Amino acid sequence: MAIDVKLEKKPRANTADADSFYRLKPTWRLSNLRLSKPFGWSDIDRQDMVQVIERLKNLESMTWGDILDTGRKHNHPCDTSDICKDAQECLDDDWQGGLDEVVTLRVTGKKRVWGIIENGVCFLLWWDPNHRVYPSTYMDRRS
Repeated sequence: MAIDVKLEKKPRANTADADSFYRLKPTWRLSNLRLSKPFGWSDIDRQDMVQVIERLKNLESMTWGDILDTGRKHNHPCDTSDICKDAQECLDDDWQGGLDEVVTLRVTGKKRVWGIIENGVCFLLWWDPNHRVYPSTYMDRRS
């Protein structure tokens, strides 16, 4: 898969003010969606797609500072070394590795959208309806 955009390893804005990223409202890029398994979007059903679209639309009214508020814990960056082996292999296959961090955005319950943030733009990557990319003991207890 050819990649036409060079992404930085950490979400940030390329400005002198490092905190400016957190004041930006998100935008989304879909050009890097993974369609094949695992974590591909080809198996998402209509109801889940509607939920994803509604969630992303709602997040557009917030800033990245609000979205990634560490007190809420639903949306957060994750070190790539902490994600599951299948997800690490997807990064190696699709991105030739080299990324330190991905971000997870909660849709509902266990359902997550994964991406990479650069300059306030989230390049959406994966659909994770069962919270498999970044397993959580808390989520396991809720099942």
